[in-house]
Amino acid sequence: MPGLQETTCPLCGARIFDLNLADGEGLLCYNCYRQRAAREKAGDSGEG
Repeated sequence: MPGLQETTCPLCGARIFDLNLADGEGLLCYNCYRQRAAREKAGDSGEG
């Protein structure tokens, strides 16, 4: 099993570990990931 690689978040520059997840989800820091998820959820307001 290869070791973790340290990289930076492309949005804010925070130092993070690259988790090698599919579709690049592992390349964002937690704060940027949550902000992106909140924006996507707000854009998906066609419920009901």
